[in-house]
Amino acid sequence: MVVIESRDPLLMRVANRVGLSPSYELEAVVDNYFRWGGVDNKPIPNFIYRWTESEFEKTIRSFDPSGRHVFRFFYGLNLPFEQAKLRRTNAKLLAVRLAEPAVRAFTSVFKKQCNTLAMVALKPRHPQDLWPWLTVGREGVEMDRDYAGARFRTGA
Repeated sequence: MVVIESRDPLLMRVANRVGLSPSYELEAVVDNYFRWGGVDNKPIPNFIYRWTESEFEKTIRSFDPSGRHVFRFFYGLNLPFEQAKLRRTNAKLLAVRLAEPAVRAFTSVFKKQCNTLAMVALKPRHPQDLWPWLTVGREGVEMDRDYAGARFRTGA
C-alpha cells in the first residue's frame, strides 16, 4: 500500500497558527467555481487530516493484525504559495517567498519537518513474518493452538 498525504510536523502547526497554511482545502472548491471539490464532491471544503508515521502504522496494524509489516516513509516539502495567493495578501505571499530558502534548508536537515509524507506498507509475506501466536492453517491465517495452550488455559 502506498499513501501520499499531508504530514503533521511542528513546523506545519506553526504555519497553521500564523495563517500560512490552511486547515481546510479551500482551493479545491474555489478552483471548481464554488460548486464542487469538497466533501462528497460538494462545495464544502475538506478538512486536511495531517498524518504521523505512528498513526499510519497503527492504522495498518489495526486493519491487518496478522504480522510484521514493513514500513517506509519518504518526505517532501510543499510551500503554501496557493494559500497566500487565494487570500490575496501580498504580505503573506512575500513572507512565504522570503522564508522559502530557510525552510528548504531546515527541512533538508530535519526531514520529518516536511509537510508531505509518502507512506508505504508492505504486508507480511512469509509464515516467519506472522506474529508467533499465529499460524497458517487450512483456511488461512489462524490462532496457533499450541502457542495459546502453552500460555493460557483453554476450554478445549
